[in-house]
Amino acid sequence: MVLAGGYALPTTKARRAAAAELDRFGGVDGNVSNLSIVSFPSTFDPAHGDIEAMRVELTDDELAALANARRKERGCKRALDRSRRALNPGQYEPSKRQQARAERRQAGGLPERTIETPRGARSANKASVPQQTYRRETLSAGCRLMGLAGSERLGAVAASR
Repeated sequence: MVLAGGYALPTTKARRAAAAELDRFGGVDGNVSNLSIVSFPSTFDPAHGDIEAMRVELTDDELAALANARRKERGCKRALDRSRRALNPGQYEPSKRQQARAERRQAGGLPERTIETPRGARSANKASVPQQTYRRETLSAGCRLMGLAGSERLGAVAASR
């Protein structure tokens, strides 16, 4: 807990002093996606002033930056998943599309092709418990580094929030 007031710019101090002289009460409601601010007269009498409300929203540039960051994060997670699946093909089943292609090749008399990166669900027993846990899977050094980098990014995002 800080007992002394932190540094404030002279312009901020002037703005706060001017706001204190208005003789109004205010409230702030923080939500996940926006911030609402309401101000009303200290006497609660409509004759002494109107209720003023405003909503602070992200700008288009900030929204675009957030969308770009989400897209990058999704790409990193997909790369991590592809690497994990490629190194542990026995732990994953082929996707429906890959299975259908294998069936078409077999029906056409073509030789069977190995699926290097299965895209389906994890191989599991009848109780839907995976045959092998994630922590026992083989990971490449690059995969480990990608995971660490993702953890660092998420930590930085959490700290900034």
